[in-house]
Amino acid sequence: MSVVCGIFSNSMMKRFLYMLIPLFLLAGACGTGGSRQKTGKDGHRTELKSFPYPEIPSMVTDPEERRTYLLEHFWNGFDFRDTVLLKRREITERGFADFITLLLQEPDSTQWYGSMKDLTMKLAGPAYGVFGELAERYLYDPNSPVYNEELYLAFLDSFLKLKMEDEAVRERLLFHQEMGLKNRVGHPANDFEYTTADGKQGRMRNCAPGKPLVLIFHDPDCLQCCETMAFLQGNEVLQEKVKAGKVAVLAVYSEGIDEIWRAHRKDLPKAWISVTDGATVKRSLLYDLKAMPTLYLLDGERRVLLKDAYPGQLIDYLQRNM
Repeated sequence: MSVVCGIFSNSMMKRFLYMLIPLFLLAGACGTGGSRQKTGKDGHRTELKSFPYPEIPSMVTDPEERRTYLLEHFWNGFDFRDTVLLKRREITERGFADFITLLLQEPDSTQWYGSMKDLTMKLAGPAYGVFGELAERYLYDPNSPVYNEELYLAFLDSFLKLKMEDEAVRERLLFHQEMGLKNRVGHPANDFEYTTADGKQGRMRNCAPGKPLVLIFHDPDCLQCCETMAFLQGNEVLQEKVKAGKVAVLAVYSEGIDEIWRAHRKDLPKAWISVTDGATVKRSLLYDLKAMPTLYLLDGERRVLLKDAYPGQLIDYLQRNM
């Protein structure tokens, strides 16, 4: 169990460290002359030593106004046409990571769309592919410390309107957009049919009627699933909520191999509802199961409260709200 807790702690620590960086940016005027790209007498540009953050005017002192100014001018000193610069991860990727982290501090997520549009409109040539790959890796990969599907959707909303020569890449990102728009927070979760251990058929929407539902898609042959399930089974907050009838847990085996499900079903708590969907969810693309396990929290009306949640995030929500 200590190993599992360590894994989650490391993940949260990485998220915390990423959040610290923009705080330093906001604390003082950003950027220095030595970090900017200059043109010498010979017409050649000097090499950047770090990302060319914009300088915030000294008269802008309010933290919110400083962040707004920084976001609006973030890319002003970056040359998107410089193919050598684009390949320098310590500059390009560092800048993108800081930009993302600043956006995540914006309380109004509707503002994300404007900021992402400002960025994507500057892209051309090789920059298009570089920033598309960065957005996918940072915002769509569930192992990323700044993973955020809603922010990724904001990026794709304007990015996919631009001309893209690589049709295969475009199709992949269109698929990401399609899946990301399913089961969004605040919207009804897609319903599906399942089978219980005694062979009875049921539907997710009718499971534990009226109760909030922890929905877990899992595969017992997956190491990460085993670690997460062990963490959840041993968590006192979840145990108490289930025992008190404040929440129900529906554990869905989503791989469709009946023998594996039955062999491992007994490993789950008796208070949990263990079912198999016969791989219907995967085949029908009802949920985006890009990593196992996938955790959701639904309210009593089966609207999504948490989507693709971290275990710690789920427990924290249950503790504070239920």
